[in-house]
Amino acid sequence: ASTSAQSGPGCKTQCGDVDIPYPFGIGIGTGCAIRDFEIICRRTANGIYKPFLFVRNVEVLSISVPFSQVRVLSDISTYCYNTSTRSMVQKAWSLDFSRSPYRFSYLHNKLIVIGCNTLAYINNLGSTAKYTTACAAVCESPAALTNGSCVGAGCCQNDIPKGLRGYMFTFYDVYNNSNSTLFNPCSYAAMVETETFSFSSDFITTTRFNDTDDGRKPLVLDWVVGNATCEVARDMPSYACHSRNSMCVNSTNGQGYLCNCTDGYEGNPYLFDGCRGKFISLLDPCSSLDHVQSFYEE
Repeated sequence: ASTSAQSGPGCKTQCGDVDIPYPFGIGIGTGCAIRDFEIICRRTANGIYKPFLFVRNVEVLSISVPFSQVRVLSDISTYCYNTSTRSMVQKAWSLDFSRSPYRFSYLHNKLIVIGCNTLAYINNLGSTAKYTTACAAVCESPAALTNGSCVGAGCCQNDIPKGLRGYMFTFYDVYNNSNSTLFNPCSYAAMVETETFSFSSDFITTTRFNDTDDGRKPLVLDWVVGNATCEVARDMPSYACHSRNSMCVNSTNGQGYLCNCTDGYEGNPYLFDGCRGKFISLLDPCSSLDHVQSFYEE
């Protein structure tokens, strides 16, 4: 990845109500972002400006430099019963970041499957191993469901493998749906941010799960700079840890590295002088107890 010292003075740092910190930047070819970290600030139908990742056109909710993460909205895959044809209709989404700095967080996301007699798989688009994770949700009636419980009855959740960079959902017709379709019009599969998800029994009997946020749910992406380890990257012209008080850290979620401020410093390690001493307070032992000396740790 090509990098610059930092974004220029004319670079915008906000789109709508979302902050866009470097190495991200708004616009293509403006020099405001590291390559593949470009953000498109788009005016939506209701007149509100919202940011989207340029590499895959998904809406950005927030960006964290200290945690090297981006929260985005991803589509829910659906498997619904068509009363006219008396058959199941599948609308399965995929999301592929194979040639980009992003991968799905295995710590902050879960595979969620909602429905009765529903089996769904994640197909790994970036691996020869076609199926990586699956989940099955079963139930006999709405009375058997428990709000907040996602252990198989109406809702199933499973872990996301490390290093996953692209997926596609597949539903399998292995159960008899003739009875459950009377009260369960649709089944769902999605990769979602674990902290924002809580199962509700009316996800089974209504389409509420898919009706909110235009059929999308929050998802956490980890990001890295390049594909090299820190040992190799330090000698490359594109090395991105520009602050003198920064350090390089190898990614724990696939290849690549990221930058952190060293202990005692905070800020943006991708900018020159981006990591600054933390403001701390110490009780002055040579004065009265209510006298506090404040200073910057250098």
